[in-house]
Amino acid sequence: MTTTLTPLPLTVAAFAPYGQILAAWGTGKSANNGRAQRFEELAELEYQGNARQPVLDLYRVQPSVLPLTIDCLECHPLSSQAFIPMGVGCYLVVVALPSADGEPDPSTLQVFRADFHQGINYRPGVWHFPIAALEGGGDFAMFMWRAPDAEDCRIAALSQPIVVAEADAQAQD
Repeated sequence: MTTTLTPLPLTVAAFAPYGQILAAWGTGKSANNGRAQRFEELAELEYQGNARQPVLDLYRVQPSVLPLTIDCLECHPLSSQAFIPMGVGCYLVVVALPSADGEPDPSTLQVFRADFHQGINYRPGVWHFPIAALEGGGDFAMFMWRAPDAEDCRIAALSQPIVVAEADAQAQD
C-alpha cells in the first residue's frame, strides 16, 4: 500500500525536530554602517567524528512535478547539512527522524513546501529526500562538513513508497 502525503507549510515549529529554517525574519541587527540587517545564529552547523573540512557546494536541481514518488531517503550522521535556494521558486523538504536502529522512522516522515526565501539546515542523522525543486528547478548552495562517504552518507530504500501530491489531487483519486 502506498501512502500519499500533502506538503505542509515550512514553519519553525513544525521543522524543529529535523533542523532549522534559514530565513530573514524579524528586524535583525544593523550592520555595514546601517546599510544592512544581519540575522545571526540561524542554524546549528554541527559535525562529529571524522569530518575533514567544511565544504560549500552548488547543486543545480532539475524541476520535479507532483505527484512525486519518494522511494529512498539519505542521511549524514556526522554533519548537519544546509541548503540555501538561489533563484528557486519553491521546493519540497521530505524528512524523517531515525528510529532506535538508526533507520528512517516512517511515523516521523513529514513533507514541507519551502518558499524561495527559506533555506533549511538538517540536523546530523536526519533522514531526507534529495532536494526536489518545483516551478522550474534552480540552484542551491549547500554547506556541510565533509567526511568519508562510507561514514557520513547513508541511503535507505523505503519498504513502501510515499507519494507527495497536492490536496486537490488526492481528493480526485
